[in-house]
Amino acid sequence: MSNTLAWAHIIRTSHVVRAPYSTSPNACVHPADIAETAALTLTTPHNHTHQAYTLTGPQALSPTDQTTQLAQLLGHPIHCEELTPQQAHTALRTRYPPDITTALLESATHQHTSPKTHINPTLPRLLHHPARTFRNWATNHLHRFRPGAATNE
Repeated sequence: MSNTLAWAHIIRTSHVVRAPYSTSPNACVHPADIAETAALTLTTPHNHTHQAYTLTGPQALSPTDQTTQLAQLLGHPIHCEELTPQQAHTALRTRYPPDITTALLESATHQHTSPKTHINPTLPRLLHHPARTFRNWATNHLHRFRPGAATNE
């Protein structure tokens, strides 16, 4: 979810998100749920020793789906454009060194070919509440996507 902050500047300036594999869904996890799970497992280790938990968000959303939700919350249209792998490589190279660019593209390709769409019930079972949604995260960070927001993304 937090990776969506990388779109903030372009959403503020052009209302267009560009992403490779823009229709590939991912059941991403809210950072607060990760933190809460970490705190739980570290403060009650007797209950979690030798455990490995698979955490997912409550729904699998693609970049196109996330863009749609941001547009609804912001009250103006945002378009999601599909980037080819070469276009994505070119765009990433403006921000990252070659090895990071390669790793990010390999991760995106893996996500596209093996999407993480299964919703795992572990997180709600551990935390005793539903997993937080992308919409919840976006609502809490909406100020970052509005004109005039800080530009340190």
